[in-house]
Amino acid sequence: MSKSKKSKKALAKQAPQTPKAPKPEKSQAPQDMAQAPKPPLLDVNGHPLHWLVRPTTIKMLWLGGIVLLAFVTWLGTTVHPHEKFGIEGTLGFYSWYGFATCVGMVVFAKLLGFMLNKKDTYYDQ
Repeated sequence: MSKSKKSKKALAKQAPQTPKAPKPEKSQAPQDMAQAPKPPLLDVNGHPLHWLVRPTTIKMLWLGGIVLLAFVTWLGTTVHPHEKFGIEGTLGFYSWYGFATCVGMVVFAKLLGFMLNKKDTYYDQ
């Protein structure tokens, strides 16, 4: 053994051992509290949230929409589409076309809102 290892062992034997603090025990909830139903989410007025605005429902709706979109796109690869225009035969046509038209409608509505916008004092005159 080397000298440094011997001296470390000797110092460890000579140094007084400080007692270690006991580890805090994990608090365990009673079994009846662990299985108690969660309180409902409340809105500003103290009423329970509508089921469509609950965070879990929103996540499930997103997941369902993505699964449905994937299914429809997959279905387009298995079923012959009988297209009337050449572009209809592309993969996922109805998925991306629906998304593009939705974006187009939102942009059109925004532009129409800017064009038809009136000043705040319009009805004061």
